Amino acid sequence: AERELGGGLAACLSVPGGGMDGELGGGLAAKAPADGDDGDGWALDLSEFGLIEALSAEDIGPAASDPLPPRDFMLDARCLTGAALDAHVAESWNWFRSIGSPRKWVAPLVGYSDPAFRQLAREAGAQIAHTQMLDAGGWARSELFRLQNDLASDDGPLVVQLGGSRPEHLRAAAEMLAALPTIAGVELNLGCPQRCAKKFKFGAFLAEDVPNLRACVLALRAGVDAGSTRRPSPDARGWSRCALLCKIRCFARVEDTLAYARLLQGLGAHLVTCHGRTRHDGGGRRTGAQLARWEWIRAVKQELRVPVIANGNVRHWQDLHDLLAVTGCEGVMSGVGALRRPHRVFAPLDTDLHDGVPPTAKAAPPAEGGSPDGGEAPNGTSPPPLLSPAGPRPRPIFASSAHVAARYLEIALARGEAPSQAYVHLVGKLALVSMSGRPPRRAGEGAQREALPNALVGASWAFRRLCALNSWESDAARELVCVMRAAFAEQCALEEARRDAGAGDDEDEDEDDDEEWGNASTAGG
Repeated sequence: AERELGGGLAACLSVPGGGMDGELGGGLAAKAPADGDDGDGWALDLSEFGLIEALSAEDIGPAASDPLPPRDFMLDARCLTGAALDAHVAESWNWFRSIGSPRKWVAPLVGYSDPAFRQLAREAGAQIAHTQMLDAGGWARSELFRLQNDLASDDGPLVVQLGGSRPEHLRAAAEMLAALPTIAGVELNLGCPQRCAKKFKFGAFLAEDVPNLRACVLALRAGVDAGSTRRPSPDARGWSRCALLCKIRCFARVEDTLAYARLLQGLGAHLVTCHGRTRHDGGGRRTGAQLARWEWIRAVKQELRVPVIANGNVRHWQDLHDLLAVTGCEGVMSGVGALRRPHRVFAPLDTDLHDGVPPTAKAAPPAEGGSPDGGEAPNGTSPPPLLSPAGPRPRPIFASSAHVAARYLEIALARGEAPSQAYVHLVGKLALVSMSGRPPRRAGEGAQREALPNALVGASWAFRRLCALNSWESDAARELVCVMRAAFAEQCALEEARRDAGAGDDEDEDEDDDEEWGNASTAGG
């Protein structure tokens, strides 16, 4: 499949047991748990993504603290300068305004960014969504691969993320995608730190081959420009064109990151998303353990003239607004946080907060050397919160995680998502709702903790059988749907009763889940 597609992503995206994976090399079909395994916590075979164990030093290269090898990120004759750069910057901002200047972005998440979840995130308050990383070679060369991915049904701006290291495949895929009226942008993945990315030199490892990096970005820009001329005119959605986006991780030295970002802007990127971690921070356990450096993102924002989106440490609406205030970026992207609690991350705000940073509560940037990610400032004091605890709170559309998960089930049924995909979001490691009756974590040490009532525990057998279903049309599937709906109805009633009684909400239970989140992640930048 790798020779057939040439994109090198077969090893990264393939999951055993997927039927068509052997032909396409890019499937995400689910695998049923082995005999004797009840499937608890199973989502995808993450070993295929290199996520079960953190990457070793041998796999990932020099340690983050080591000097970086010389890199030629200098602008060359092919880069935009002077009047050409001014025109490109104006075009970038016109495009950004044409799609509504979105501030709340859903990250591309391999195995999770299905159309049903993208719709759920939008209903929870997200303003723009990404597909999962798609193989550029697969999209360019396989019609069956293209048919597997639904890009036409999103209600709002959609960005398609491509992975690959062959300029000819990136250009062909970008030209096809840019011609689709539902696509607002095509993004090049320059942040994936996984073994497959290292093996095939894409993602974060494309920066090790600077000449090919330049060729890939230029090819992608040429494809986006060519495809944009084939879009319906005038664009019914009001989008000025399809744009080129790049998602990067930082280097250990800020000057390297700034030179890298300047190069991408000069090569024609309309928008840059900056993840405030290095590739050495990796995925899996390291994602939860290593906080993103917001000051690095702020430096990139101050360096570039095109829009910049910030990514890292966003698991709550407060984080989103703190990150906007600290970095000055045009928007914030959330990945794992949005998977677990989209209603908390993208919660609509009170009318005086609008969708931006509250005008009376902007957090000042930390002092030089400070830690905007929640650590201590140089003087030993913590940065002030964006809003005081007694200040305005968001008003979520969804009252609890049970309401969110119940809504996802209904969207998945309406859209005809595979039952195995619903399993990923309802039962997997990063599920929308807990299937256990564990005690609330916020109870004091040594205190007697009473388990919260959870009506889903008794129906967990029905949720876990989803991975064995091929469709929703069988009698067995209909029976499972009835059981799940009844369990959700009971649990939603319990959550509403707890809230009405002043006993808190599911935020109390989920607030300290950092350890669990650190043990599960997704492939991507």
